[in-house]
Amino acid sequence: MKWLFPLLFILSCGPQHKTSAELVVEYEGKVQSVSHPLFNTRQELRNAIGDGNPVDFTIFASTWCDNCKILMDLLEGEKWRDKVLVMNVDDPWVRDIAKDLKLTGVPGMYVSLDDGDTATGPFYGAGDIYFILNEAFGEKK
Repeated sequence: MKWLFPLLFILSCGPQHKTSAELVVEYEGKVQSVSHPLFNTRQELRNAIGDGNPVDFTIFASTWCDNCKILMDLLEGEKWRDKVLVMNVDDPWVRDIAKDLKLTGVPGMYVSLDDGDTATGPFYGAGDIYFILNEAFGEKK
């Protein structure tokens, strides 16, 4: 019993979750670092679909999914986070989109072509999604 309180205290001091704000660090007017929020917003999704870019990568993920966390670490490590949209399936509006797309698991990714008129996927799992993104963004040899 004497270990219960210290154990609960240690467990309550877990890692801090990212906020929804973007953090930009500048030094002498030059951007040194950009930290993106964990998930993209509805407006960012709208902007990406209508931006004229012929290909958009949209990943559906969640904070409770271990494979999603692995994938997010890979995106950050490869510096691809700003090239994809990551949507939180725990948000009701994202859940509705995922349901309409018949998404059956996370992480899941759709690749939109032609300003959202055509989509391929879903692709499931951190490994398969990483492979597809590496084909699109990886260094060409």
